[in-house]
Amino acid sequence: MAGKKDKSLIYWSMNYRGKRRRTLVMLPLCVIIGVIAPFYCINEYGSVWPAVAFDVILAVTWVAQYLYTTKKAQEEAAQMQQAQRNPNQPQQRF
Repeated sequence: MAGKKDKSLIYWSMNYRGKRRRTLVMLPLCVIIGVIAPFYCINEYGSVWPAVAFDVILAVTWVAQYLYTTKKAQEEAAQMQQAQRNPNQPQQRF
């Protein structure tokens, strides 16, 4: 990912290492929302089940995003190491 940065305000202009870090930073926010959601749903709807469904979806989405960005960050690191070892060969594009 030539030209992409580790740190950026815009998610789409970051490399996968930065995206993985941002996903880790979002974990406390997801936990806080997951704890507050049941109280809100009980107060608003009189049932905790919408909050449970929301919490499950939130957790599954976070884990899937973390696993994907970790895998892509490892591939990106391997690609960069390969490019450093063989600077004359063209890089593979995904």
